[in-house]
Amino acid sequence: MPNLDGVQATRQIRQLPNGSDVPILATTANVNSQERGQYLEAGMTGFIAKPFVTAELLDAVCRLVNPP
Repeated sequence: MPNLDGVQATRQIRQLPNGSDVPILATTANVNSQERGQYLEAGMTGFIAKPFVTAELLDAVCRLVNPP
């Protein structure tokens, strides 16, 4: 994203009329606790660390679109 990072994009999405309903999964190599807190504070639904295994990504996406 040339003009926004994921945190900024998430904040903008959350401001949209139905933005609170959109699941947002971060894929990032920055997995320290400070970064995680920033992602969750911005409104991301979850995150997965890169490099990721395809099965882990699919599992994370399935959890977001089919919550328990």
